[in-house]
Amino acid sequence: MSKVKVIYDGDMGGDDLIALAVLLGYADHFDIRCVTSVFGNVRQNIATMNVGWWLQKLGVRHIPIYSGYPKPFVGNIPLGDDAYGKQGLGSLTRPTSLNIPMIQDDKAHAIIAREMRKHEGDDPLIILSTGPATNLARAFKNNPELAQTNHRIIALQGALNPPGKDGRPVITLKGVPQKGNITPVAEFNAFMDPFALNALVEAGANISFMTLDATQRLVIDEQKERELEDLHPVFGSMVVKMLANAKALDQDKFKVDGAFLHDPHVVAYLVLSKIMPDLKSFTSKQHPVRFAEVTKSNPEDYFSSDRGRMIIDTDGHIAPREVFIGCNPSHVFKAIQAGLTKTFQNAPSP
Repeated sequence: MSKVKVIYDGDMGGDDLIALAVLLGYADHFDIRCVTSVFGNVRQNIATMNVGWWLQKLGVRHIPIYSGYPKPFVGNIPLGDDAYGKQGLGSLTRPTSLNIPMIQDDKAHAIIAREMRKHEGDDPLIILSTGPATNLARAFKNNPELAQTNHRIIALQGALNPPGKDGRPVITLKGVPQKGNITPVAEFNAFMDPFALNALVEAGANISFMTLDATQRLVIDEQKERELEDLHPVFGSMVVKMLANAKALDQDKFKVDGAFLHDPHVVAYLVLSKIMPDLKSFTSKQHPVRFAEVTKSNPEDYFSSDRGRMIIDTDGHIAPREVFIGCNPSHVFKAIQAGLTKTFQNAPSP
């Protein structure tokens, strides 16, 4: 059986890097064509260096890296919450001066379009998107014919009714449910660039949304932290340190006993659906969704807006998309552990 061809597009904070390490562990099943970076958790140039540093650390030097967009599809960049720290690596640090030969000169959106044209037909791509969807929207805007291809995008985007502590919704001090992980109503990636998501939907892209409703079933509590640390004497603790900042924010907003591990769910879905489809590890519904678009001259003003809120459209103008709303957290964590174990076993000594 031929390998599934994959492009990984992310903002390269800690959970993106963990997700990429999981995917590398299933290299017998997936052919990673390239990695593309975008702004989000950190500035775009830092994102590019983060993923280059991480791949070299893991001994992976054959996958090309392409830099993407440094700002949203429309308007300026909202302020973030430093969920993964200034470098995007939690409590880890990396050298600021690096030589990374895998970084290429071509732009991410152009490479995404090239790969989609090259592999259409009987050889479709899976594009895993774990950051703002800006690179993808730019690719579709410049190449509208891409909407006619059979490639699939699986994007970590949006929230409808995500669970908090003990699987129950969290009510804010204002008496409303906490739905977002950056504002009360918005998931981070959707908040950063709702315009890109709406552009993809309107262009007819084949996109599925992995929401916080699914990803917040798995909490990396102290027991799971120890299990991750036990995977490797060095890389295991690096993974846990990457989650340090996010852990504090998740505990504050959702009253849980650890950190959520959002981005690896996109990889876990791909792995489980392709390798072990009978497990039925994820649940989804078909919803016609769009995202609230708000522009402000002052980036701080976005926090009090509904920018990035995922909306189920009732006007009948939008075609339904697959929206993941649940998962089996045990299946997901085991898939993550297995992928990381294989990747760390194949890595050179740190």
